[in-house]
Amino acid sequence: FVALLYTVISDGNVTLPLWSWDSLQHMTFFQGCNATGTDIAFNATTLEVLSRYHVITIEKGQGENSSIPDWYAEDYMLAAAKQIKGVNPTAQIGYYLNSVLDWTQYRLHAEFVQHSEWWLRNASGAVIRLNGDSHFNNHTA
Repeated sequence: FVALLYTVISDGNVTLPLWSWDSLQHMTFFQGCNATGTDIAFNATTLEVLSRYHVITIEKGQGENSSIPDWYAEDYMLAAAKQIKGVNPTAQIGYYLNSVLDWTQYRLHAEFVQHSEWWLRNASGAVIRLNGDSHFNNHTA
C-alpha cells in the first residue's frame, strides 16, 4: 500500500548503502522533510547532520508549503536529494510516496485527477475516500 522508491542520482550505478556493525551510525537512517517550499531544501546545520547518515528518506511533506510555481513534492525531493549528495555522495536517497492517499502536493495528483477511471470505487460505484494524517489538509470532501 505504501511505495518506497529509491532513486540513484549519480552515474546511474546502483550500489548498496554503507553498513557496518561497528557503530550505531552505520545502522541508522534519517527520514524527514522541510515543508517551507524553497529550492534550498536544508540549511547548513541540517545538511551537516544529514551528511552522517548513509540512508536518507525524504518525506512526502517536502515543499508542502510550496513557493515555486509548477513545483511539486517530487521536484522538492529531487532538489533535496541533490543537495544531500553534494555533501555526502555515497548516501542512498529515497523518497516516500503514499500511493493509497491522493496527496495534492504530488505531481501524481495532477495526473490522477485527469483519470477518474483510476479512482477506487465501492460495490455501488461511489468513490472511496480516506482521511489521511490529521497534520495535513483533509482532501476527502
